[in-house]
Amino acid sequence: MRRLFRLSALLTAPWVLLSLASAAELPLTRRDLQPLPLTVHDRYIVDSKNATVAMVGVNWAGHERAMIPEGLQYQSVEHIVRRIAETGFNSVRLTFASEMVDDIVERGGDVTLKATLQNALGPENGTAVMGQIIRNNPAFGEGTKRLEVWDAVAAELARQKLYLHLDNHVSKAGWCCNPYDGNGWFGDTNFNTSNWVRSLSFMAEHGKAANWPSFSSIGLRNELRDPFSGSPPASLENTTWTTWKTRMRPHLRL
Repeated sequence: MRRLFRLSALLTAPWVLLSLASAAELPLTRRDLQPLPLTVHDRYIVDSKNATVAMVGVNWAGHERAMIPEGLQYQSVEHIVRRIAETGFNSVRLTFASEMVDDIVERGGDVTLKATLQNALGPENGTAVMGQIIRNNPAFGEGTKRLEVWDAVAAELARQKLYLHLDNHVSKAGWCCNPYDGNGWFGDTNFNTSNWVRSLSFMAEHGKAANWPSFSSIGLRNELRDPFSGSPPASLENTTWTTWKTRMRPHLRL
């Protein structure tokens, strides 16, 4: 089995479940969603009534090679979200790869769960994992599209009162990060500025069109780092706050 779902197993590994079970016994109160949209005022995040919002979040990876939220071969969407909520979190950072949007746009449509898993894991492992996912999530089938899985996760996050924070994690889907993976920032092998902006716009518009009720925010790019896809160059523009501000400002309004 490849590394695709290795991180996702952490959501359901025995020691994590024991920790979550122990935490669930503590007097933790589920956090109610404050009204959207969220904005910023000075250093604070505020809701639509100008009340401060404390974002207490957990990461849920969806940027690996199958390009769906991970861990569904171990537990159902409902179970994973419930354990997150019971532990006192109020937001989920759901990561995605620009490659998923590139693929959808270039194909003129999305691919099925069967196709994406077999492409990521090979026919044998992909079919096995697909069977596990469907057993845990009977609403899915081999013909379910990738974005339909995302929609189901978004709906469950809203049902259980958790904010959905999207994060553009990488350009090319896969494990993140190392200095030579091509997924750095401007100038790196897999970073295409137009495609990056398109992926942000696409996911933002899809979230609105699919009515993700708790879709609150989007991270424009994960872990900015210098582009070292080959041998480190003799000189390279440092990725600093000034670089980020200058490069990102034109794309803040999608």
